[in-house]
Amino acid sequence: MKSNHKSTRIGFALNSIHYGSSLKLWRKLANYAQQEEGSFFIFPGGELTSKNVPANLRNSIYPLVNTENLDGLICWSSSIGSSVDTETLTNFHRTLGNVPYVTIGQKFLDHPDVSFDAYTGMKELTRHLIEVHGCKKIAFIRGPQNHVSAEDRFRGYADAMAEAGLSSTEAERLISDHVGWQKAEFGARQLYEERGLIPGKDFDALLTASDMMTLDSAEFFEKRGYNIPGDYIAGGFNDSVESRIYTTSFSTVHMPMEEIGVLAYKKLQTLLGESEP
Repeated sequence: MKSNHKSTRIGFALNSIHYGSSLKLWRKLANYAQQEEGSFFIFPGGELTSKNVPANLRNSIYPLVNTENLDGLICWSSSIGSSVDTETLTNFHRTLGNVPYVTIGQKFLDHPDVSFDAYTGMKELTRHLIEVHGCKKIAFIRGPQNHVSAEDRFRGYADAMAEAGLSSTEAERLISDHVGWQKAEFGARQLYEERGLIPGKDFDALLTASDMMTLDSAEFFEKRGYNIPGDYIAGGFNDSVESRIYTTSFSTVHMPMEEIGVLAYKKLQTLLGESEP
C-alpha cells in the first residue's frame, strides 16, 4: 500500500525547461508527482559559471534547493554542468547539503543515479548512415567538452567510422572542436569557413551531439545555399520536438527521457523510504 505523499516535497533542478529533452522530462515528472500525491517544485537554472547573462541570472535559484524547502531532489546534473569540469560540478552537489537526491546523466558522491546509453545510440545511427545510405564522409559537430553523454555520443560516432574503415587523418578534418549546446553554428562555421569543407563535396552527411545542434547547423548551411537532403543528409540525438519542425526531417536517436524521469522519481522514493513494499 502506498505511503501518503501529500507532504512530500520533491524538487527538480535542471538547465532550462523550454527546449530539447527538458520539455518531455519536466512535464512527465510533474504528472507523475501529481499521480503520487507529492508536491513538485522545478528549479530551472542555467549552466554553472555560464557566460550567458540570462543563464547566470537563473542560477540564483539553486540556493533554494535545501532541506527547508524540499524533502528530496532529482538533479539533471549533466545539463547543469556541461560547461564546467568534474570538480566544479562535484562541489555544486556538495552545496546540496543534506537534501536526499538522485542524479540524471552522471553519478556524484555515491548518490543514486539514472544514466542512459548514448554511445550505442549514436554508433547505430552512424552505422545506419554508412550501411543504408552509403555515406563515407560523415562530419560531426561535437558537444560540450565536459558533458559525459556528449562525449559518449562522439565516441559512438568515432568507433562506427573506425570499424567501417573510414577513419583517417583527412577524416579528422570533418570533426569540429567542442562547442556548447547552443553554439552549433560555431562548429558549422569552423567546418565551412576555417576548413573550407563544402556540403555534398567534402562531406555527404552531418551528425551533431543533439537535435537542436543539427537544426542550428542546417540553418547555417541553408543560408549559404546547401540543403537537406539535396546536398547532404543529417542526424541528431534526443528525438526532441525540434527534430520535427525543420522543413526537411532528419534522423535522430530516441532517448527515453520520460522513462528516465519516472525511474529517477522512483529511486528517490526508495531513498526517502516511500516506495511500495
